[in-house]
Amino acid sequence: MNKDIFKLEARRIELRRLSVEDISDEYLQTLNNAEYMKYSRHSMQFHTYESQQKYITDFLKTGNILLGIFHSRTKALIGSLNCYISFDLMELNLGFLVFEKYANQGFVSESLETVIPYLANQFPNMTMVIGTHKSNVGMQKVAEKLRFIQTDEKSENGTETIIYRRRAETTAISCQIPDFVLSSHNVGVVVFDAGGAQQVKYLVRNLRNPVLIYAEGPAAEIFNRSDTKHTLLDCLDSIYKCDLILTGSGWMSSLEKNAIERARGLGIPVITLLDHWVNYQERFDGPINTPDALLVTNLPAFNIATAKFPGKVVWQIPDFQLIDYNEILIQNFNERNCTLVLLEPINQLNEGFEVTLELLINLINSAEDISHKFGSERMLLRLHPSQVSNKEILQLINVLGENFEISKEIELVDDLKNANCVIGINTYGLYLASECNIKTFSLFSGINGHWTNYFPKISSVM
Repeated sequence: MNKDIFKLEARRIELRRLSVEDISDEYLQTLNNAEYMKYSRHSMQFHTYESQQKYITDFLKTGNILLGIFHSRTKALIGSLNCYISFDLMELNLGFLVFEKYANQGFVSESLETVIPYLANQFPNMTMVIGTHKSNVGMQKVAEKLRFIQTDEKSENGTETIIYRRRAETTAISCQIPDFVLSSHNVGVVVFDAGGAQQVKYLVRNLRNPVLIYAEGPAAEIFNRSDTKHTLLDCLDSIYKCDLILTGSGWMSSLEKNAIERARGLGIPVITLLDHWVNYQERFDGPINTPDALLVTNLPAFNIATAKFPGKVVWQIPDFQLIDYNEILIQNFNERNCTLVLLEPINQLNEGFEVTLELLINLINSAEDISHKFGSERMLLRLHPSQVSNKEILQLINVLGENFEISKEIELVDDLKNANCVIGINTYGLYLASECNIKTFSLFSGINGHWTNYFPKISSVM
């Protein structure tokens, strides 16, 4: 974890990242005290500065958590606490050590009491696990005091271990980038679809980590023109050298699904940023293509994702794209005098709300009515990236859209600068427009089961 962003404080202790500089004689003496360490699996090893340096260095290369327990008054290291993260099992396996000089003074309990709320916040719905020797009555009492429940016992190489578990439940939704992402040494990004690429682009702008990006399809154009300072790759294989993979959740190709499967096979944690509010499970084609954890940018998406993926961690992060759009539009003083029509591809993905050619014709006709109602001086059609070379759509526009201009703007926000109203069908752009306080209409708004019902600023055309 990044030392700059992490510190937990309690009455007598501080928890912060352990480093090789923290190795002390007292640390080594405790580790090599066979009697004191008799319940540890490391008790039969002889520990040196070099072996502990390697242990800490290797640990910090992973996404797992290794903390030092420091005395809040003297700042002396008095112990350590580690947490092994298993997304497959949805478990956080805890280990801890307090130096012999500080034993039996409540420092273990205080350390766990301090870290448990943090873990519950950072890893919602995961289960914290403590394993202790059957003869270690003191540790069993600590686990029970902290509301861990004994679930099972196991025997391995003659060691009898009791397992305690506690669900990492939290009542508050933390709308922030999780430390698990922020603390990664480098992040690999794989994206194809335009919608997912836009959200990922705004997220990586807010990361301090080195980021390597592999993009195909519409996403490639978005990142090629982006002002991001991160590295764009020509080869997908280079992504798998990162210690965390971040993907979009597109349906237009198998790029992201294949990347998820390969990353998980290599043991690299993979997180997907979900855009929109539909077909969450269908985007992954089963467990093998489903990421370890999910990111969303708003509360409706969080509620849907937690219901659809009860065995996964779901994090809500700030909607950086929307934040940026609002800042741009507040500073913009253009005269808003056009009706903006957001087109989208014909598809059958959203059962009951399919986008058909007939619906696109209805959209264009409805846009003219809306334009007259709001006194727009012009009507602007914004094509989806997949429609720029679609002969059928372009022919349709030539026939029905003689009163329309076709937008030449690359970014949606540049069209929103001039829009006094926006109309569309299913597109995510409707959400962005409405949350930027532009009058927004959807052909599906008001129909039971449609995602626009989560956002009352999106009105029905009727």
